[in-house]
Amino acid sequence: MRNVLFAAMLLLASSAMARAEGFSSRVAAGLLVINQADNLNGRGHATLSSLNEKPKQFTRLFPVPMVELRYAWEGNSVYFGSPPDEPVALNLGYRRRLEKGALSVSAFYSFFGREWQNPYLVGTPRSETRVNSYGGRLAFEDIGGSPFTLAVKGTVKSVVDEGLTGDLRRDGTQLDVDLSWQYRLSEGWTMVPQAGYRRGEYLGSANSFHGASLGLGANWQSGDLLIATRLTGTLASYDQVHPVFTTTRRDLGYRFSSMARLGNPFGWRNYNATAGIIHQWTGSNIDFFESRSLIGIAAFGYQF
Repeated sequence: MRNVLFAAMLLLASSAMARAEGFSSRVAAGLLVINQADNLNGRGHATLSSLNEKPKQFTRLFPVPMVELRYAWEGNSVYFGSPPDEPVALNLGYRRRLEKGALSVSAFYSFFGREWQNPYLVGTPRSETRVNSYGGRLAFEDIGGSPFTLAVKGTVKSVVDEGLTGDLRRDGTQLDVDLSWQYRLSEGWTMVPQAGYRRGEYLGSANSFHGASLGLGANWQSGDLLIATRLTGTLASYDQVHPVFTTTRRDLGYRFSSMARLGNPFGWRNYNATAGIIHQWTGSNIDFFESRSLIGIAAFGYQF
């Protein structure tokens, strides 16, 4: 499951984490409902009738626990728990507030991914396998006192029981570089433009790609209620001709998310409630790689 699907909700939740000196923590539990059509996802339909067919929809429900422990002192903080863009993972990081802006660095390990050993198998049920992902993230927040934030993330992907060879192998690395900035329109409204670049380098050159994204977001806050909405366009161009489909893959898509967080609901201090939807669609010149998803999530947490 791609971590981008969780980014808006969990960044929204983690932004409310207290920066007070000493120890603090947050815990939350939620429910994730995913309606998805994706021929590569190992939790989807196991049997294909043809490689020319578009993916079929499937629905899954997942409980989502989130935990973070933090210790802060003199503008520094260390934290451990669920990373801000993937709830079913572990994250260890350090953040330092500078005279102008802040710097953070973290390492993560994710164990939630699933893919098919051989996604191109037709007429026979495909077997799923686990995908391990780990890496690091470096972020410069409010650079030099400006409204700009630069985040660089490197991810290593390892398919446990790889069933593909040659130009189709999926083990490799991905680099994500994102630049965002905040423009305050009024006391309650903030615009958040964003631009990004992605580079995937895999053992199978048909899976290596260059990608880009361009988006616009809006935050609205009134009292304890915060609503964040994002709309982003994406594209990707792959390096080599795909040996199964004998053409070079090109993708074009978009994602939309709208998340709401309410602090102190019903007057309960230190509690928070989060809910939202995320919709993503990717079109491709190869029908097999088209994908779409609709995600709903609701979570309830406590900070102490």
